[in-house]
Amino acid sequence: GNPDREGRPGEIHSEVAEGLEWEYLECEAGEAYMFSSLLPHKSGTNNSQFQRRAVFITLSDEDGREEYYRKMEEKRRVFKPNLEDEWLKS
Repeated sequence: GNPDREGRPGEIHSEVAEGLEWEYLECEAGEAYMFSSLLPHKSGTNNSQFQRRAVFITLSDEDGREEYYRKMEEKRRVFKPNLEDEWLKS
């Protein structure tokens, strides 16, 4: 299913998405693409038996470290708890 259909924070509303020009991008085995999380992006339904994986790389100076982890902790409270535990089980 589509996790954004529940209207979670960060969802691209359909009327906005319809006005954007989307570029299809498919990774081959062993490939990775990097882009800013601020870039509007979406994906279709995952029809495979495997979960999708995502890696978030964050660069900041030492002064921003505490603020970053504070924000990440808040995001973990807002989104599904123990999601990382579920990923590690599969």
